[in-house]
Amino acid sequence: MSQVLRARRFQAPKNNNRLINSGKLNIRSTLEAAVALHQEGRLDEAEGLYEKVLKIAPNNADALQFLGVIAHQRGNNERAVELLNKALRCDPDNLSCHNNLGNIYCAIDDLEKAAIHFAKAAGSDTPPVEALRNLAVLQRRKGDMDEARKLLRRAYEQDSQAADVLHDLAELELQLQEFAAAEALYRRYVVIRPADTAAKSNLAYAVQQQGRMEESDRLFQDLMQQAADVPEFGYNARLNLILQGRFDEAERLLREALEKEPNMWITEAALASNISARGYADRAIEQLSILLKVLPDNADVWTNIGLMFVNMQKLDRAIPTLTRAIELDPDCAVAHNSLGCAYLLSGYPTLAIPSFKASVKANPDFVEPYSNLCRALRAAREYDQANVYGYLTLNHRNYKQEKSSPNVVQVFKASCDFRGLEQAGNVWDLCDGLPVDSLPPMFLDLLAFAEQPNEIERFVGLVRRWAEARETHLEAFPKLAPAEGSGAEKLRIGFLSSDFRTHSVARFLTPLMQGYDKSRFEYYCYTSINVPQDPKQQLFRNAVDHFRIVEHKSNWDIARTIREDNIDILFELNGFTEHSMIGAMPFKPAPVQVSWLGYPFTCGLRAIDHVVLDRFVAPESGKYLVEEPILMPDAWVCFGNFDEVAVADVLPMDRAGRVTFGTLNNPYKFTPRMIANWARAMQAVPESRFLMVRPEACSTVICRNLAEEFARNGIASDRLFLFDNTTEKASHLSYYNEIDISLDTFPLTGGTTTCEATWMGVPVVSLVGEAFHQRISYSALMQCGLEELCTFDDETFVARAIELAGSREKLLDWRQGMRETMTASPLCDHEKFIHQFQEMLEQVAAYHKLR
Repeated sequence: MSQVLRARRFQAPKNNNRLINSGKLNIRSTLEAAVALHQEGRLDEAEGLYEKVLKIAPNNADALQFLGVIAHQRGNNERAVELLNKALRCDPDNLSCHNNLGNIYCAIDDLEKAAIHFAKAAGSDTPPVEALRNLAVLQRRKGDMDEARKLLRRAYEQDSQAADVLHDLAELELQLQEFAAAEALYRRYVVIRPADTAAKSNLAYAVQQQGRMEESDRLFQDLMQQAADVPEFGYNARLNLILQGRFDEAERLLREALEKEPNMWITEAALASNISARGYADRAIEQLSILLKVLPDNADVWTNIGLMFVNMQKLDRAIPTLTRAIELDPDCAVAHNSLGCAYLLSGYPTLAIPSFKASVKANPDFVEPYSNLCRALRAAREYDQANVYGYLTLNHRNYKQEKSSPNVVQVFKASCDFRGLEQAGNVWDLCDGLPVDSLPPMFLDLLAFAEQPNEIERFVGLVRRWAEARETHLEAFPKLAPAEGSGAEKLRIGFLSSDFRTHSVARFLTPLMQGYDKSRFEYYCYTSINVPQDPKQQLFRNAVDHFRIVEHKSNWDIARTIREDNIDILFELNGFTEHSMIGAMPFKPAPVQVSWLGYPFTCGLRAIDHVVLDRFVAPESGKYLVEEPILMPDAWVCFGNFDEVAVADVLPMDRAGRVTFGTLNNPYKFTPRMIANWARAMQAVPESRFLMVRPEACSTVICRNLAEEFARNGIASDRLFLFDNTTEKASHLSYYNEIDISLDTFPLTGGTTTCEATWMGVPVVSLVGEAFHQRISYSALMQCGLEELCTFDDETFVARAIELAGSREKLLDWRQGMRETMTASPLCDHEKFIHQFQEMLEQVAAYHKLR
């Protein structure tokens, strides 16, 4: 924002230039003298003259406004606003006064009032240039770049030699990546202000972005000579060489710079990280590789660059770099911790664990490896150790909620350690304090916390907070060509997912990928997980038109790949699940973008136009979604083939002599509320037992926590059977032959598990809520005509479970007939689903005028 005294040069009061004399005081000459002193910074003397004028002419608008300016400069903004408003009452059309008052309102962050006064100053036929500039600044802050450009161009037309206008307009054109326009403006500006090296750097950058590398090279070299003490200019010169593939010359310049300043590598690395964050990952890697080559024995360099590779998701480079760092300094706790992160993000938790433990040993005061061990041990199914490290992290003297709480909360939730969760603190308050980039790993777990409407709304707010940060960050990246659709005869449909492999999500995709109409559609699959030997991935590779591996690519690079394929409609299938590439979606690589299948909540991004649902799974309130729903005529998903596991002829209650309730849902979905409901049903059904079949049952801690929670609700541990199904080679579906009635989880209900239970003839009693994640089982059950299993409050949930426990004949009928019912339902009607999905694609294309 410009300084207030640059609003306009002093002009005589509007009195037809008639001199006003009062004794020895000539008001016009006194004001001119006061302004001259004011502009020299001699505020006391200027103030005295302004006050002399006001004694003679109390309503002199210029004296009032400039006296107000002095009050502002001294920090008394309340007095400044009072004086300038008084000046405007005396002279409502004083454009300079409006502009200065707008500046003062900006200083006190009252942007609405500032905009009003800037607009009044800018609204005249010949507005002050500074008013147009200042109003443009406000428009840029609001994100209205088009209006800011109009204002600055108007100022430029009024005074094409105004250096500040040239600078602001050039900067805006550069931000909008209009490089030719920016270059022309910067060239005029640096003639007026040749000492502005930052502007010369931007000029060289604008030339570089137009592909005139040799010319930009000369500009950068001249800049280095003019400002040799500014490291960034040397960096830009080296980057320019790298862009031309002149790596030897870039290395030579870097060596020369390091000889002058050995610690300059820190700035160099930070600048490379910044370039990577702007979408130029490959260029940043080249620069970092040169640093490693120049400093081959510096452990700090290798450690820091290795960590940068981790943050850039360049894990194939991070692992060898950090391994070398540890060879150079075996006791470096940061290097060990970073190497553990690289292994963990690469999907190798068993390799990550020793690295994190080595970091703990090297520096017990370093809290991050304790927190990371929670996550790695959980991923490796070492649940008991994970829980121990959860408490070690929570009680560590250097524990910081904003860094460590996500891993602690996740491990306690996975181990049903409700006391530990209480000790960790309110999860919503914790998330409010997290940095934006730490939020996405929490979103999947938060589904199991979002029960009440206020919690759901708070969750939506957190997702939007993340999304807004991503949307705001876009301007730092190179602009993709506008996504306008392919214009091809066949619609090009993209699917972005890490789960094109043996994974539960793949089961829903298999019928669609194998059965679509290739005469009407061209399918593109994009995945970050390359497992060519995986049978499911082989199936997808062979089924679709194009299968793209985007492993180790940045979100911007993924978006660019999709954009180059001219996709018409892009489906994002991960949401915030593991290995998600949702960060590519804000770049809008396709003209129409849709969320579907993998994540039952809003993704929060304005760039995602729609979410695919059906009438049952759709939330009751539109405020729970940012995306516009697309409702399928029948089911929103369709299963692939189930394992042909035989359904037992005899009910479990007939074999065991008692009713068996149970679940195969993941324990991270368990809540004290639902365990209390399960226990109430068991209390009403004498000698009934509860069977949980999950790999997590191998954990002593999880079994103990569940036993304690059931005991708090009156159910002794001898009525609980917690079985680790990985100890046997049988299909997990076979364990449904041991369960009479499945009791669903809430707020995150079953999905795949509900369908599998129904396939095996086991009724699932489900509690239905308002939000997407609270209605997944509801949709599956309603598609199969099992409305009576859907309940809408705790009392009915418990009563329905008790009622079914006494309905042996109904249970037997269901056991023998549910599979046939489900097979005939929309959940298993592949042809019908494919037809409806393809019709939906055509309708979406027509709605968005892609055809």
